Amino acid sequence: MSELNAADRWIYGALAADTALVAVVGARIYVDLAPQTTPPTATPYVVFQYQGGADLMVIGGARVWTNAVYLIRGIDETLTYDGDSKTIADRIDAALHRGSGTNASGVVYAAVRESPFRLTETADGKQFRHLGGLYRIYAKGA
Repeated sequence: MSELNAADRWIYGALAADTALVAVVGARIYVDLAPQTTPPTATPYVVFQYQGGADLMVIGGARVWTNAVYLIRGIDETLTYDGDSKTIADRIDAALHRGSGTNASGVVYAAVRESPFRLTETADGKQFRHLGGLYRIYAKGA
């Protein structure tokens, strides 16, 4: 499972290093879930979640890498997909698409966006827009 740790660290590091993204979301970049606080987590923010994948194995059972799919999106309390929502999605893509790198948990050989993602939800009478994409990450643990 260290492949997922490598992917998580790489995604977080790439997003946190994007100064234009940080200018909009600050330090609000979360893996799996945003914190459930009272009052609720301030928007906008970014959440990334592992969606599934498979290992590439070769003869003898040696694992080459994990081929993982992540949903990576910005979430904002807004009435449109313009403004901060668009900026966040654009910066996520700029930081991750065609990227690679190493960290203490392993290496990410490649990352590509496979499809865009958007969703509108309502909670407590408020509208929240999710905008981002599904990214395929090829990672190997240390």
